[in-house]
Amino acid sequence: MNPRSLLIPTLLLLSGAVARARTAAENIFFIKPDGITYLNYSTTRSDYPNYSLFLKKDETDGLFDYIYPNEYRFDSKSETERNVILFDQGSYATMRPGRLADRVTVDKGVFTFVNWEESKNPKLPGGYFGEWTSPNDFAQYVYVWVLPDNLEIVSFEANQPVEKGTWQPRRNTLAWYGRDVNNIVFKIQYRQKTCRVAELVSTALRSNGTAPKDIGVLPEQEDVRVILPSSILFPSGSPTLSDPGKTVIGQIAAALKGEESQHCIVEGHTDNSPIGPALQGRFSSNWELSAARSLEVVKFLEQAGISGQRLESRAFGPNRPVAPNDTEPNRNLNRRIVIRIRPAS
Repeated sequence: MNPRSLLIPTLLLLSGAVARARTAAENIFFIKPDGITYLNYSTTRSDYPNYSLFLKKDETDGLFDYIYPNEYRFDSKSETERNVILFDQGSYATMRPGRLADRVTVDKGVFTFVNWEESKNPKLPGGYFGEWTSPNDFAQYVYVWVLPDNLEIVSFEANQPVEKGTWQPRRNTLAWYGRDVNNIVFKIQYRQKTCRVAELVSTALRSNGTAPKDIGVLPEQEDVRVILPSSILFPSGSPTLSDPGKTVIGQIAAALKGEESQHCIVEGHTDNSPIGPALQGRFSSNWELSAARSLEVVKFLEQAGISGQRLESRAFGPNRPVAPNDTEPNRNLNRRIVIRIRPAS
């Protein structure tokens, strides 16, 4: 995303061949799952006799994983505000890692990326901004985002009219194809797919106003965690869902029924208190109790319309506490069912 420009002697600018020279460029960003870091592959092709790539003053050619051609000059002295990589030909390619951090804001789980804002980056001499080249416009310019499986595009726009460039989404790739264009600004909004799934579940739990307030629906990078206290789902000392518990699990199933790409992992957790006399004949330890409760939730999800192929049961007993087992409120936190909702692998 570094600004680029041609560095051509005045004598060459006056020649007809150079004046008619055309530039085509592709800028491809492979966004990482965190939504902030990326790997960028950029290539420019032209019939100019040489080309220059401008960097920030604190950037060097050591930041790049790949530079083509390998014969180039790095100049940190000629420019007071930027460094330059100079190529003795009109075409080049680079690959480098980077971060979008200073160009991204996050609000309610939605990332908003803008590649150039005048308040942060004033226009350069000559009036250049955004994605630009000189002295002529890009004959062709392609700007591409490749998103990982955990991210999805919300919206996209450019500052150019449709006759100058068009968008083309394909699966998890978003591309903008431009012609005879310069000074391009992009605004792309995206989010973790888990944010949408979390909102579906939260909305379902609020649907009739009966969902307890202490249910947690937490979107994370790879999955959504639905945390359900055992007291909501099961009578004390029982592995059988209560009627209120069936209502809650039924609401979750209703939210996920149409999300066929989502896999549900149901985890059973307990505190470390010994099994009570009423259950000792059925379960030898808390581990077995947590397994029975996990399977009970899985079976009810299947009965409520979730395919068994999308369901998995796991049991951890007392082995993954979220709080010390030293008070009754803490033990209540540890007695829980966690439903992890994630894309099927």
